Amino acid sequence: MRDGRLIPDSDWPRPVTRRLAQYFALHRGVPLPRDQILDDLWPDLPPAKAWSNFRTVYSQLRRADVAAAHSLVGGLPASDLWPYTLRFMEAEGGVLAMSHPDFLNQPWNPLAGSSFIYDVATMRATGDRAIIRHPDNGLNLPQRLESATVTAQAGLIIRQSYDWVTLAFADTVEVPGDAWVDWNATSQTWITADQKFGTTQTANIKSVVVYTDDLFDTITWHDGSPLSPADFVMAMIMPFHIANPDSNIYDPSMVAAHNPFMSQFKGFRITSTSPLTIEYYTDRWDLDVEKNVYPLWPVYGRSEAPWHTMAVGYMADWGGFLAFSSAKANTQSIPWMNYLGGAEFSTLADYVAYGQTRNFVPYSPTLLNFMTTADAALADHQLHQRRAGQFL
Repeated sequence: MRDGRLIPDSDWPRPVTRRLAQYFALHRGVPLPRDQILDDLWPDLPPAKAWSNFRTVYSQLRRADVAAAHSLVGGLPASDLWPYTLRFMEAEGGVLAMSHPDFLNQPWNPLAGSSFIYDVATMRATGDRAIIRHPDNGLNLPQRLESATVTAQAGLIIRQSYDWVTLAFADTVEVPGDAWVDWNATSQTWITADQKFGTTQTANIKSVVVYTDDLFDTITWHDGSPLSPADFVMAMIMPFHIANPDSNIYDPSMVAAHNPFMSQFKGFRITSTSPLTIEYYTDRWDLDVEKNVYPLWPVYGRSEAPWHTMAVGYMADWGGFLAFSSAKANTQSIPWMNYLGGAEFSTLADYVAYGQTRNFVPYSPTLLNFMTTADAALADHQLHQRRAGQFL
């Protein structure tokens, strides 16, 4: 009941929310141990999963007039769609206060900052993605893509659920000789397939994504600077660079994740910047074609960021004053980088000034090929404005 009348089925966020309300109504006035609730409502699920479901559904029940897309695995915080679907059921617009059990209890930086679930929920609310996972089945849906094509090695078993991806099979999926397959941390340039192997390489999967024509005209970062091809290339470079022993920001803790990636990665390349078109080659494949799409949006290990924001952290890590990862920070007894505040913030602000006096562009032998003079000047201006504020 709401205001003396029955709540229509369509007003419940999910059927299970209504079922929990009915369950509580049937047991009104009766003390209910947690294990009994979980056994009664989710008898086939492991206790941890049942408890996660209960917390999600109970939060919906407390505010049955509010709805948002929840992930079946991790509830609202783990859903890519919750920032886009959060709404009042009986009103348009409005202001909603949202609380978490804890928040920002670890430093926040895009590459290797906090992975705390409630921080991640906020990252999703303040960022964007080229593709977004369906909250129920986890399959990718397009957000910024115009099209996607996946060519798979003949014989692989791959199914298709949505028609936004084109699926094809080929007897051989060749990796182009000019595809980027590795990184030279000394010269700060890509190593191509021809340079590294000298012979034609093959892959199990070729993913081709084409972004919308107006991508770089309509999408801006929080500081007002436009999204640019350099943002994509910077995000491609950094996982390679930081895991390379020849790197000026080498972090041994990044190697454990990078090596398995390299065992299946076969290369990528940008074939056009208007519209932005990216090819990706890999031996890794998934049963669902939607999960074989690789958009390479400029998102790092934790969250997205423009190249000029990452450049500030790059300089601080290179200088030995801050570290992107907690492991490197602990090993070298230096602060874990925090883009939002704390004592580390003043160090980042100092490096903005340092970079401005030198017109610093990280990985300039490669990155300058994907930016204009105007891009660099605007990024410099926006960073200057951030010295008194936040970097994200």
